[in-house]
Amino acid sequence: MSRIKKSRAHAVGARKAAAKARVVADNHRMKEAIDVFFADRRIICWLTNDPASLVAAKCAIRANDVGNPLPLIVVAFAGHIRPSALALTMQWLQVPVVLVASPAEAARYCLKHDAHVIGVPVDEQARHTEYCQKYPDMEVISVLADRALTRADCVELVTRASVAMRLEQQALAA
Repeated sequence: MSRIKKSRAHAVGARKAAAKARVVADNHRMKEAIDVFFADRRIICWLTNDPASLVAAKCAIRANDVGNPLPLIVVAFAGHIRPSALALTMQWLQVPVVLVASPAEAARYCLKHDAHVIGVPVDEQARHTEYCQKYPDMEVISVLADRALTRADCVELVTRASVAMRLEQQALAA
């Protein structure tokens, strides 16, 4: 290869390396900016005995796993979920559930930048509106309405999940 061709190849390689270094630096700065933005942000899923809240938590967990994972906490008031259902709930959600006994304890899960997931199906959006009006400082995410899931859809999904878990447990026991 002639000296001129080597020089041109070297210059092209140097430009490509410099461009790649700029992209890496830009990506690093972008990641730092995203980390700073999301540093105080969490997703809080509020759980009750209602199948809609269970499906809403499951949808939020799946969406969080796929996209830009944020710290996600599933919270339930001790009096709002049957203890007998808690183990199956955690098995289906595949995350622990934090039980709180009082509104004072629940306040730890209501920080300024938290996003709150509640189980309000698309056919009950008036409840979502009431909730948003009652707590105007909270960001409330309506994952069921976003997916056009009705109360009947939620009941069906939970029923299918519980049947599948029972079959799985029977297979493991055999």
